Amino acid sequence: MRILISPDSYRGVLSSGAVANAMEEGLKRSRLSASFVKQPVADGGEGTVDTLVEHLQGRFVTSTVTGLLGDPIEAKWGLLFDDTIAVIEISAASGVETVPAYRRDPMLATTYGTGELIRNALDHGCQRIFLGLGGSGTIDGGLGILEALGVRFQDADGKLLPRGGGALAKLETIEATGVDPRICNGALTVLCDIEIPIFFDGTSIIRMFGPQKGASVDEIAQLELGFERLSSVIKDHFGSMIGEELYGGAAGGAAGSLRALIGARLVSGIDTILSLLRFDELLRTVDIVVTGEGRIDRQTLRGKAPVGVIGAAKKFDIPVYCVTGTLADGVNSDDLGCSAPIFELPDNNTGSFDPETSYAQIVQTAEKLGNTLLHNATARAY
Repeated sequence: MRILISPDSYRGVLSSGAVANAMEEGLKRSRLSASFVKQPVADGGEGTVDTLVEHLQGRFVTSTVTGLLGDPIEAKWGLLFDDTIAVIEISAASGVETVPAYRRDPMLATTYGTGELIRNALDHGCQRIFLGLGGSGTIDGGLGILEALGVRFQDADGKLLPRGGGALAKLETIEATGVDPRICNGALTVLCDIEIPIFFDGTSIIRMFGPQKGASVDEIAQLELGFERLSSVIKDHFGSMIGEELYGGAAGGAAGSLRALIGARLVSGIDTILSLLRFDELLRTVDIVVTGEGRIDRQTLRGKAPVGVIGAAKKFDIPVYCVTGTLADGVNSDDLGCSAPIFELPDNNTGSFDPETSYAQIVQTAEKLGNTLLHNATARAY
């Protein structure tokens, strides 16, 4: 029996590589006779740069750019394929985890530093840029990124808008004639970690993600008005609708604006990353796949890493087992398409765990999975 171990990270606790190591250790502790191959994955969120650089023999670069609330920050990104392709995470410069919870303020938070990283990649001579949108701390519609690339957003008096989502309602005109021409030829591919429009089913990304980014009830209402204004101005100036497209809501609406204003390609993060990793070739060599992430909930079903891994394995009729830190109520293995009930860590909450505790509990849970696989194999033999 040959088992492929392909988890995403347990965000804020363990990298995907560390999770894969813990799963392998636990499976080896079980009585299951098997060999193992590890291929950690990402979906455009935390760990995307590490996964692609480490497994495609790229190299890391660090740049000092504008942080979430305007302070300088050291942000890591990657170069691939003889430095012709860059991979950047919005979470590196503009991520929700870059500031403590009490400082989070989506009215002021900006993606400008992510735009500076894109500009740095262009200055390195990169012909193509992959931008992962998971883990942002912003609801600015990507205006910070676009400003850094030369787009001007102005109010009724012709003044530049202040950075942050709080200024969106004052938007009057967009001037894109000064945008960096190097990014307007399809150079930017946006790796979306979730399939979600800005507005959907009577709600919005602002209501869904605003609280975790620090928005109050009143601020959510203001931000929704701001996005209605942004959508209207983009439609008037560029003839493009951003409110209801499939990936448009990723990273606080940044995806939709990047497509409308500079022609960025919006793609499934996990599907694109699996393709870059030649995941299908690995699947042809294994009998079972083990995947997982820190929390499995309804958002997972909207195109997160485990769903992509399970979908890829299904093409080859390979059973998939899932190990998660927390399983939300109302979500089960049938929703994901797993081959058995989802294996959940003890205590049902990775959020308060330190990395050492989480690692040990993944080992324990993976050992339980290994013994379950052994029991199933023995039962089939009889």
